[in-house]
Amino acid sequence: MNRVNYDQTEGFPLDVNILDFGQKANQITQQLGEIIAPLAIIKGCVQNGNNVSDGVVYVNGEILPFKGGLKQNVVRIVEKAENRFFENGSSKPVLITRYATFGAGADFGYACADFH
Repeated sequence: MNRVNYDQTEGFPLDVNILDFGQKANQITQQLGEIIAPLAIIKGCVQNGNNVSDGVVYVNGEILPFKGGLKQNVVRIVEKAENRFFENGSSKPVLITRYATFGAGADFGYACADFH
C-alpha cells in the first residue's frame, strides 16, 4: 500500500499534492468490500430486539461507519459538510463526513434486507 511518511523533523512540505496522495493511498482499501457483496455488513450492526447497534458497512464501493438505532426497512447515506475559511476570506465546504443509518429521505436509500 502506498503511504505518506508524515513523521519528519525538518518541517514537512504539506501541500495539496501531498494531501491528494494520502487520500488516493487510502482509496484502495475501499475495494475490500467487494469480497462480500455490493451491500455488506463488515462489523457490528447487531440486532437486539427492534434496535441495531453501530457498525461498519460497505455500500457500493465505499466503507462507511453505520450509526445504529431503531431498525427500519431503508438504509440511507448521510453527508455533512463543514466549511472552513480560506486565506482570501472565502468560506467553502472542506470536511465532508459520510455515514450510513436507517431512514428514508429525499435521497436514494438501500433496502436493509439486501445487506449481506
